[in-house]
Amino acid sequence: MYHPGGMDYDGKSIWVPTAEYRPNSRSILYRVDPATMKATEVLRYGDHIGGLVYNAESKTLHGVSWGSRRFYRWTFDNDGKVSNAGTPPEQLRVPNRSHYIDYQDCKYLGGQEALCSGLNMYQPKKDGPRFALGGFEIVDLAANQAIYQVPVELWTEGGLPMTYNPFWIEATSNGLRAYFMPEDEKSTLYVYEAEVK
Repeated sequence: MYHPGGMDYDGKSIWVPTAEYRPNSRSILYRVDPATMKATEVLRYGDHIGGLVYNAESKTLHGVSWGSRRFYRWTFDNDGKVSNAGTPPEQLRVPNRSHYIDYQDCKYLGGQEALCSGLNMYQPKKDGPRFALGGFEIVDLAANQAIYQVPVELWTEGGLPMTYNPFWIEATSNGLRAYFMPEDEKSTLYVYEAEVK
């Protein structure tokens, strides 16, 4: 397990999936204390979990598989242990009916909703060039369904969508501020602001 996926921060812990870099593989999910950076193993699971969201309201952990084709939901008992860790993936997973983007990262919004960012490759003609389009989706975690989608028409000079890797978004006094780090290895932190009227 060497590939960290989309992380979430719940105000106390950072939730991090690590997985083999291939679909239908295996993962180890961690909770990290941001003050000490000590990682505690939460769960080992028989699928590639590429992103996590912790729902502090229901105390549930939500994951997405490679390409975000499947949703997972894990519950915790009173001792803080995952109560359905032994449930096989084929019994626990729910198909993601949205195929607009493959999620790269997700953040819990509150109210049983998560904001996920990602991208997909499109090819208008069979022998034509491909292009990557990024976007955001708001996902209803109770229904395992995207309820709002919006493209993000921002790219790096090299052509990567801003939503290719991690993001963070926060409210400002008059709108939203979004942070993106799209490139692998060495990257630039891109910051964009949107005014909400």
